[in-house]
Amino acid sequence: MNEVQTRFNVNSPLISAAPSVPVPAPKTDVPDTPTNSNLHISAEAQYLFEMNKYLAGLEDAERNAVLNYLAQGSDPLQQKAAEHFKQTQEQLITQEITIQDVDGDDGRNLLNVDFVLDESTAIVARPLVADIFRLDRKENFIPERQGNTQALKDQVEVLEKSTAGILGAQDTANLFGSVRNALSAAENVLFSVDDVIYFNYMLEKANEAIKFFAAPDAVESALSDILTQGINHQKLIQNQELDKARADMNNGSFGHVARENLRLGEAAQRYNEQFQNVLQSTGLSVLDSTGVINKLLMENTDLIRFNPEKVNDALTFYQKDFERFERALHKDFSMPDIKQFLELDSHGLDIGHHYALKVIEQIQNYVTTKTGEN
Repeated sequence: MNEVQTRFNVNSPLISAAPSVPVPAPKTDVPDTPTNSNLHISAEAQYLFEMNKYLAGLEDAERNAVLNYLAQGSDPLQQKAAEHFKQTQEQLITQEITIQDVDGDDGRNLLNVDFVLDESTAIVARPLVADIFRLDRKENFIPERQGNTQALKDQVEVLEKSTAGILGAQDTANLFGSVRNALSAAENVLFSVDDVIYFNYMLEKANEAIKFFAAPDAVESALSDILTQGINHQKLIQNQELDKARADMNNGSFGHVARENLRLGEAAQRYNEQFQNVLQSTGLSVLDSTGVINKLLMENTDLIRFNPEKVNDALTFYQKDFERFERALHKDFSMPDIKQFLELDSHGLDIGHHYALKVIEQIQNYVTTKTGEN
């Protein structure tokens, strides 16, 4: 017998005037489990959800009898389940929306009956900018941003408009949005390995988007050229920042800061050039470059301010971001399994679920007993 879907014999009285309510199922702990996403998984909420689902599936006479039964139980949670269901039903009734007639119109004028949902009218999701994984564990880190690539972004916008009707709305957003994100990363001054890895990862995502979509050859070539200009822009602002540091080295107030910026900035610039040369000559992905990153660190020891094992953590972080990016390219916006997405401990959910089943079983045992007496 399925305890969730069983139907009662509605001709048998479930609750008499002076009911002999069976001993309720022992009250269970209902933990409130914190997660790494600042959410709380409540066993009680899961229990109320399960009971709501069960009650909603009953016929009116059966439901009223069960609500009466729950309200008279000694377990506060059973009483709460009855009250919660009643409140939920009241909210559904009061929130019902009715289209009013306007000047004799039946309301159909509120709808655009000629509207067609297609690639030109679809709501699109812009590709998100990835966070920077900090090898030195700095929190709330904001990169040093000195450049401005707006002129290049304006060129991207012109190209985007030129593909109207060629690429769909979402493909357009993914392609040109990825290039814009890479240009934003090119506005950052590099002072650490974190900055170098991030910059080149963002470039790789943009190049991947360019290869993925069937844009006209002229558009692909122009976007690749814009990314090259973005790389050159980053070199320009890097040199400007280093020149400024050299000019401020002997300042009595902040000369020590300038000297440190110069030391780290030169090391990061050198590291970036070496890293890009390897990536370009080998076709290696940033995500598979652990060996290269560590080798170059040995040649640029000024940048070692973290446990080298953290490099693996960084690339794992970007790998997960890239997987989301690939799903976006394929327009797969389905929500992953909630437990996996939030990395939940399902203990609280399981407790609420099993307690609801126990209460439902208790109700059915009571119904079976009363039916047998009749």
